[in-house]
Amino acid sequence: MEKSEIVYSITNAAPNYKCTNESIEAILLGMDVKPEDNILCIMGSGQQGLAMAGEGANVTLIERSKSQADYFSRLFSFLSDEKNQNELCRDILVEISRAYKSPKSYFSDLKKIADIRKNLFRINNPGQTDMFEAKKGISGYNKVYLSNALTIGEMYYPRSLSVFKDFGGRFKEGTLFYATRRFTESDDEIKPPFYIEKTLTEIARELERSSWDPRVIIKNENYKTVGSL
Repeated sequence: MEKSEIVYSITNAAPNYKCTNESIEAILLGMDVKPEDNILCIMGSGQQGLAMAGEGANVTLIERSKSQADYFSRLFSFLSDEKNQNELCRDILVEISRAYKSPKSYFSDLKKIADIRKNLFRINNPGQTDMFEAKKGISGYNKVYLSNALTIGEMYYPRSLSVFKDFGGRFKEGTLFYATRRFTESDDEIKPPFYIEKTLTEIARELERSSWDPRVIIKNENYKTVGSL
């Protein structure tokens, strides 16, 4: 098959998000992704989760949209197929990402493609479900990638803050949460046991350089390094 035919075969369900328009570097460094992290992750295009797995993290992808879940399943199958060389996988991911600088640049790196493919076993896709209904096994995660799930559709303030408090309350002490944009009227509304992790938030915002305005939040009763941004 020609590359264009492969791209079409993967993307023909026309999901809302074929690639991310966020900075992958901002996400990885803002979340301080490390090998053996256990990350609960909004799927979306799945590119963020692929990058996290490429760093050696264990990633559970959550998605409520059937078209998005089906799309990622096709992409995952393509990347998993040993008959497809790394160069072809790179070219397909770059073509899918061509509209956005960060993912296009990130997936242009052949070493990153190789790292992602050898770590695909770290990705768990439990099927179509809602992130905020997740309860089983919550205590096993130390990081959560929320993307813009708290600021999209019917998720508006003050409901977004209420949902976050309920959702975040299920996680263990020390858990990090990455939200692509502020979901409160002001940062002062983030109250204990949740705090904005100022250093990681500044790293993410510096790398994002777009219309997104990320926040990294930590759940920690005794956290001290705080402040509005």
